[in-house]
Amino acid sequence: MEKIKIAHIITKLELGGAQKVVIYTASHLDKNRYSSILISGTRGMLDKDVTNNPDIKSYFIPELVREINPFKDIVALFKIRSLLRKEKIIMVHTHSSKAGIVGRWAARLAGIKKIIHTYHGFGFNDFQNPVVRSLFTGIERITARITKKLIFVSKANVEKASRNNIGRKEKYVIVRAGVDIKKFSNCKIDVHAKKKSLGIKPDAPVAGMVACFKGQKNILDYLRVANLVRIAIPDVKFILVGDGELREKIETGIRELNLSKHFILTGWRNDIEEIMQVFDILISTSLWEGLPCTFLEAMASAKPIVATNVDGVGDVVEDSVNGYLVSISKGYIEKLADYVIKLFKDRALAEKMGAKGSQKLKEEFDTNRMVKDMERVYEEVLG
Repeated sequence: MEKIKIAHIITKLELGGAQKVVIYTASHLDKNRYSSILISGTRGMLDKDVTNNPDIKSYFIPELVREINPFKDIVALFKIRSLLRKEKIIMVHTHSSKAGIVGRWAARLAGIKKIIHTYHGFGFNDFQNPVVRSLFTGIERITARITKKLIFVSKANVEKASRNNIGRKEKYVIVRAGVDIKKFSNCKIDVHAKKKSLGIKPDAPVAGMVACFKGQKNILDYLRVANLVRIAIPDVKFILVGDGELREKIETGIRELNLSKHFILTGWRNDIEEIMQVFDILISTSLWEGLPCTFLEAMASAKPIVATNVDGVGDVVEDSVNGYLVSISKGYIEKLADYVIKLFKDRALAEKMGAKGSQKLKEEFDTNRMVKDMERVYEEVLG
């Protein structure tokens, strides 16, 4: 039987949750039934993970960029259309906001009708200029009309799409982003040795964040939280795993707040499961999210979470059970800092919350379950 060729399209293969989901899904679909190609922009840390992957045929399009650029966007549109025709693609599955728009319209122009999109978050948010937000929302509404299924990773994003009249509800389906739970829960390392390799003393309390350095992650407020925490906990260390366009501003912020002795910027890492063992607490100051895979990784590692209460965060973090959630409003930085200090001072509470998070991380968040759920959506679209 001839295999069904699926094109997975994403804007950039940086080290993020959406990217990991795409690569894992494309690699682990039933190989007797499906054949995967992956189309992405360039210069992402995970580019090599795709080019060296025998289960994925990859294409990189330099014009597929996150920023709005009419010339590049049109070039990317027609390059993708050409690739889809060349590869005789049956189904297109897009991810991320920019690739979600350009990729779906390229598929439509290529004559492909079986089009799916996963929302790992939205291109519009409450912090945008109202005119810009309205424009982006309108584009999503129009593009949803040519999409057979709209996949969401969280209930909150389903509700947000519904409130903004994006697509018909019968197109909606939730497929949870997954992580390799056993990889994190079974990670046994010498924590003191790992701390030493990062320049941290064995008994120093550690809080961490794993994020791409972009506006959505609101990392400058993470620095402000850290500044308040270090007053109460002088020997505290903060780890920031990631990189991106705001690195220079973040480094400047660390210097201006005199946090250089307290902060460790690791860059992108491939040993997240080991670094999670060093964390005592995971912190997130995001302005919006889909459902952060780093939260699932922290929960699998039995770490409590202190985070802003945005979008899909509430799907996995239960306030005062496996972490603390704070709404973004006046004084929220102080509240986040207070909760971090509380967990550092009450280690028994922190361990109890971490254990609750581990228990809460059920089968629905496992990578293999995610792939099976995705295959069910594909079969429904194929009819």
